[in-house]
Amino acid sequence: MIPSRMISLLCGIVLSIAVKADAQTVPQGHAAVFWSGKMMLNVCKQSDALLPNEDCRAFAMGVVDLLSEATAAVGGVGSYLVCLTDEVTANQVRDVVVKFLQEHPAELNYSAAYLASRAVAAAWPCPPQIS
Repeated sequence: MIPSRMISLLCGIVLSIAVKADAQTVPQGHAAVFWSGKMMLNVCKQSDALLPNEDCRAFAMGVVDLLSEATAAVGGVGSYLVCLTDEVTANQVRDVVVKFLQEHPAELNYSAAYLASRAVAAAWPCPPQIS
């Protein structure tokens, strides 16, 4: 059985590769990106109170879980550190990511993982370390 810290490290490496797109435009249909920000926003907009879109929420939750685990295990992925509290809900995570996508329309061609990482890291930053 693989220790959870090793899984977190491997997930962090995978996410850091996906996040590498932060300085580049991701072409439509690029094999290394499953979802662009535009694709994610379109999926999330199809959701409403009566029929919530689980793909949107699940993707956002996956990003925040991965970053939270990577923060605890290896100090984050690049500059993305996430420190959640017990009160944070899956719907809040989804809403933060959707709001970020809506507020950054010029960046929607970047990977959804990169944009969601920026959104959750800004919404739930870790407190400064006390030396």
